[in-house]
Amino acid sequence: IDSSKVTTGSGDDVIKVGGYVKNSTIDLGSGDDTIEVGKIISNSNINGGDSYDTLAITNPGTSINLDSIADHAHNFEELNISNKSQNTTLSVKLSDVISLTDGDNTLKITADAGDKVEFKDAGWQKGASTDGYTAYTNDTSGTTVTVEIKDEVTQPM
Repeated sequence: IDSSKVTTGSGDDVIKVGGYVKNSTIDLGSGDDTIEVGKIISNSNINGGDSYDTLAITNPGTSINLDSIADHAHNFEELNISNKSQNTTLSVKLSDVISLTDGDNTLKITADAGDKVEFKDAGWQKGASTDGYTAYTNDTSGTTVTVEIKDEVTQPM
């Protein structure tokens, strides 16, 4: 999608972009929505809207900083970087989780064995594993943030 505007309405929508989103605006509206995209490139804004929304990056490469996603995407509750062959390292900062998520500030990270999540700031506390995801919380910014990471992923602590 290049230099375009896409708006969906209420309901559970799925958008699959074979390549990249560039210079575009996508508003998924309300509903449990999913967008799959290879990469997000400059000057784009993807809004998950209300309800539970998933952003799947299908070609994350071997390393990706969450800020490169959070600069362009907002109101998402789940980030999926599964690709079964790239062994991706995802670097996560507290401010990027706040920017990417909605007001609940909870992000579920789905990835594959061989992938890795690393935190780039201090203050994260490891919690329990529930339903195959281990929770980490951080409240050093005055806002409580939770990141849930799939158990098979190399954990940050």
